[in-house]
Amino acid sequence: MSTSKCIICKEFLQGKVSLTLGCGHTYHKQCVETKVTCPECNLPTGLKVLTQKERNNIINDLYGMSICIAAERGEYAIVRDMIIDGCTICECAISRAAYKGHLNVINCLLENNAIFEDDALMHAVRGQREDIVQLFIDHKAPPSPTALVCALQLKNAGIVSKLLKYGLTVDSDLLTPEENEFLVHVKRSLKRKKHRSRPKHKNITSVISVINDTEDEEEIHEEEIQEEEIFLKPTTS
Repeated sequence: MSTSKCIICKEFLQGKVSLTLGCGHTYHKQCVETKVTCPECNLPTGLKVLTQKERNNIINDLYGMSICIAAERGEYAIVRDMIIDGCTICECAISRAAYKGHLNVINCLLENNAIFEDDALMHAVRGQREDIVQLFIDHKAPPSPTALVCALQLKNAGIVSKLLKYGLTVDSDLLTPEENEFLVHVKRSLKRKKHRSRPKHKNITSVISVINDTEDEEEIHEEEIQEEEIFLKPTTS
């Protein structure tokens, strides 16, 4: 007995009249005969006379898929030409380009008003390019918490810092002990940088502030010693 199923109705193909489309995908005839495009590859089924609007929609869908593939491959000239030809930019295009690190393609898409999908920032983090992550932040990409989780998993302190400054947070219960420890480490590093960037007090009215700063420096120094023990201690085999 054949184990192949019709993906439209989820039932076995055997026992009912089946139809194989020109693209090579097979379905029950009664399931697919009213479809305009193949459910698997989105190519026209050829079973229905299409209106001009339906034909245009199919072309736009295929173009949208093509621009995503071109963006992922870093094919700048193709992406640019497709946009000039009026291709609708799929939301996934900029995410795919970010994951692969194609900065020129990303700039081309942004210049043509590409829209970020919800997890676009997370895809940029996966690419581990701090410049691209910062570009997404500058263009107000949706602040997805999954981006911060991904950066913690990758142990990329630079990107974690950028995401924290962007206002991203994550429930500590969703992190592993190691990820929580790394997050604390990065937050402390940001605190030290902020503290050390303060302007020096020079007038007598700021004596109290100087005393407080000295106490903060002592506390920070103790934290640095603790972190060195945690992060610089050699592992034993």
